[in-house]
Amino acid sequence: MIAGLRRKLFGKHPRKTGLKTRLIIMVLAIAVLILVTSAIFISSRALFIMEQNAQTQLLNTNRLLSLSVSLWLDTQIKTFQYFISQDDMSGMNPARQKMLLGKMAAAYPYMYLLSTTDLNGINVARSDDKRPIDYSDRLWFQQAKKGAPVTFESVISRTINRPGLVVSMPIRNNSENIVGVGMFATDLDNLSRQVQVPRLGKTGLAYLVDNRNRVIAHPDPAFFSRFRDLSSSPPIAALRRGERGLLTFRGEDGEEWFAQVDLLANGWGVIVQQKKAEVLSTIIFFRNMTLAIICGALLILVVASWWAIRRALLPIDILTGAVTDLTFGNFSDEDFESVRSRLSTIRNRSDEIGTLADSFSRMAKQLHETLSSLQHELREHKRTDKELEKGRNILATILENDPSGIVLIDQQGSFQYLNQAVTSIIGYTAEDFAVVREWQKHAFPDKNYLKKVRAFWREKKNSPERRGDAEFTVACKDGQIREIEFRTIFIEEGEITVLNDVTERKRAEEKIRQKNAQLRELTWEMAELEENNRKIISRELHDRIGQNLAILGLNINMLKTIIPQEYSELVDSRITDSLAVVKQTTDSIRNLMEELRSPVLDDYGLEAAIRLYGEQCTSRAGIRVVVRSNDSVPRLPQHIENAMFRIVQEALTNVIKHAQAKEALITIAVDESRLHITVADDGVGYKQIDPEKRSERWGWGLGTMIERAIAVGGAGDITSVQGKGTCVSVEVPL
Repeated sequence: MIAGLRRKLFGKHPRKTGLKTRLIIMVLAIAVLILVTSAIFISSRALFIMEQNAQTQLLNTNRLLSLSVSLWLDTQIKTFQYFISQDDMSGMNPARQKMLLGKMAAAYPYMYLLSTTDLNGINVARSDDKRPIDYSDRLWFQQAKKGAPVTFESVISRTINRPGLVVSMPIRNNSENIVGVGMFATDLDNLSRQVQVPRLGKTGLAYLVDNRNRVIAHPDPAFFSRFRDLSSSPPIAALRRGERGLLTFRGEDGEEWFAQVDLLANGWGVIVQQKKAEVLSTIIFFRNMTLAIICGALLILVVASWWAIRRALLPIDILTGAVTDLTFGNFSDEDFESVRSRLSTIRNRSDEIGTLADSFSRMAKQLHETLSSLQHELREHKRTDKELEKGRNILATILENDPSGIVLIDQQGSFQYLNQAVTSIIGYTAEDFAVVREWQKHAFPDKNYLKKVRAFWREKKNSPERRGDAEFTVACKDGQIREIEFRTIFIEEGEITVLNDVTERKRAEEKIRQKNAQLRELTWEMAELEENNRKIISRELHDRIGQNLAILGLNINMLKTIIPQEYSELVDSRITDSLAVVKQTTDSIRNLMEELRSPVLDDYGLEAAIRLYGEQCTSRAGIRVVVRSNDSVPRLPQHIENAMFRIVQEALTNVIKHAQAKEALITIAVDESRLHITVADDGVGYKQIDPEKRSERWGWGLGTMIERAIAVGGAGDITSVQGKGTCVSVEVPL
């Protein structure tokens, strides 16, 4: 009856109207929309990314040049400051000064002139052997005479008649009084090469201006050969107005430029600029290529869509007819045979249509078989229910006898099950509270602590792992306060929590923590005591034995001069040997003083002290020691620097004594919050020790290194491979 009604309403076959055309139009519309949207999005993103990359390149180049200039200036200033602090310089003796000036000029050939002047501005000594010149009118002399630590001045040199950079400093005697002025000068071409002023692409460049806006470093020497003043240049004008960072401006030729400007601490400006047209040339090419690809893709898509849809819809027509016959029939044998007859032509296809036709044919046959199988499955379900009930009884027995507390909570937060161990641990039963939130108010009476507990479980419930382990302080039913370990798994039906009383374990852990803290404090005090003893011994060696040896050497030399001529041949060799012994003893004491307490560590910091100690180990022990650092190490509190230096000292001592190594590598790395130091050698190494037994197997030296790091709030580790060497790693917070 229903099948007849359907035939009257819809006919035997539903009518198809332009499906191929509609599919082609739909595919093309979607494809065009996707392609155009993708092209617009990709083009806009490409424009944004390329502009960002260009701006980032300008910024990185500016930062690199700023860093290069700052490092160069800092190196020259420190070198020259050390140079003019020598006693031969502060004595203002022309001959001694000239000898030192000549040595420094040979070491730094890009300095065309090094000289000293008296307080009237007249040269005392020059590195170029030319006649003295009066520099009293120069700003660099006047500022240094007034006590300025460092003065920079860009001038037309009176020595080479070209623009140059002069750096001056006051010369002070032992009483810290200014007795003269020291200076060195380099021409701007050498300055540009030293700081490595770069070019970017075809139009981009970087340059440096002094505090009077004159070019002092530029890729093109013509810019600074005339001392060109760029005060009116838009980037320079913006810089002097206090602007920093990225800006755009229009040049004299009318073209737009990107510029990155920055100001150094001494008033010099660093500018990196590039034409906007060069930056955007890649974007124009990218847009043209995108348009061409879209047009080609659309053409290919039209042809492929027409052919594919025409081929694909033919078997669909056959399948549609078969489905219609079955849908509007009575599912009789005749209807089934009609369906099989229609599908026989496409069932053997190897594509999805053939699979669908074959599956549909099989489905009709399986419907009849399904009814009989349902009765069989019903009987199986009853048997399974009995097995499940038996399993539940076994599980209940296990849960009730488990020493750990086990709690089941549903999605609404209500207790579904508590085993006997829960009552033994916290005293509460399922009858005391119906829901978890009410129990939590009694278990965690402090409101702030309760908020913390609930926030923790809320976070773990929403985490991808959907599980959480924690230890909380719980107020039990009998009034006792206990430390309880909670291990919870969140499932679809709610949550399962396992409870264990860890109060005694926590007390034991607290005692261990206190003992460890006392041990670290004792270690730190021992290290401080050791450093103080080293200072005292070093000072005693210097004040007593060192002075006595110096007097002994003077006395022996005096004896050498007053011995009569007739006895000189007899005692000359003895006196020479005695002087050699005195010198050797003095050198040994000096080395021992440096071993006890490095003055470089106090004056220049950890990195300088490690580098000097490495050089001393190389010269004394014949082991090549290399020190690498990724950045300058900031000054740290004295006790941290002492601990790190002693660790490195102990590690190198072990390398020299035991490693049989040819080379040791010291790496110093600084990140945002920690200082990392490693000492690695290529020696014989030793058998790796089980981490749990290291404290038993490590010697005093190895254990002390780690304890030193821990005592100052850091950490350390020692690894070794037999035949490949040993590595000591320590780190401390900045």
